[in-house]
Amino acid sequence: MNLGDAVDAVHYIAATGCQWSLLPRDFPPFTTVQRCFYDWQNGGLLRAINHLMVMAARELEGPEPALQRALSTARA
Repeated sequence: MNLGDAVDAVHYIAATGCQWSLLPRDFPPFTTVQRCFYDWQNGGLLRAINHLMVMAARELEGPEPALQRALSTARA
């Protein structure tokens, strides 16, 4: 199985809300995709990817939005 196919299948499920068992036959078997997803989740890979994406987005925002977040948190 191609790892990219599993990633595409997980993206399809997230985008459409499709149930695992209704994954179209164009993708690998749903049990394989589901196992990959849970392995990634349990191994911390999804959390790490999310963290990197948040950090990249904050870097693109520049220092001003970070300062605004800090000030709004301090006021609360």
